[in-house]
Amino acid sequence: MGIDKLKIKTGRKLGEGGERKVYEDKDNPERVIGAFEYQGETDDDKRYLANQARGRFYLSKILHLLYPDNIRDIHGSFSDPNATINKRVRAGVRGRKNEYFKDGKEKDAEIHGLRYKIYAETGANLDGFFNNFMYDQSGNLVYVDTPDSFTFDIDKLRTAVEKLEGDKKVKGLLYLERLIVVRGEEYKKNDDKK
Repeated sequence: MGIDKLKIKTGRKLGEGGERKVYEDKDNPERVIGAFEYQGETDDDKRYLANQARGRFYLSKILHLLYPDNIRDIHGSFSDPNATINKRVRAGVRGRKNEYFKDGKEKDAEIHGLRYKIYAETGANLDGFFNNFMYDQSGNLVYVDTPDSFTFDIDKLRTAVEKLEGDKKVKGLLYLERLIVVRGEEYKKNDDKK
């Protein structure tokens, strides 16, 4: 997977999903490394992954400022290799969610409620697969995946960030400016291909 390029000592595998594998960080037990399976094949793929990595970082930072109990912090997002470094969430007594999808319908009101609240307030869409959520040791429902880099509503996100106070607001607005630039670069490159 090329994760050795990061020069980070990975520990044991903590989990695996359809898109990536998650490892403990041997040097920092409070962090995990998520290595995506897809690393890009063409120059266009690699360009997209670079913009996606930047967008993933800024959107995760903003959402963590807005929802610190539900969106974990991100410490790094890379395109070569396609990987993230995030805060490790230690499971509480309730652990991971189970049977979120049953018979093709959402059955868990907490996950649906959190996803809807964040979507309604920011336009950011969280992947609703139940393995992407777990309860931390404080009993908070935490999203343990990373949001889609380019799925958000600029106006809603700006309004939410502007409600923050002090240093959080300053940081949030800077992250938002950068996120808008990255998203604009991605859309412009796609438009240029047409």
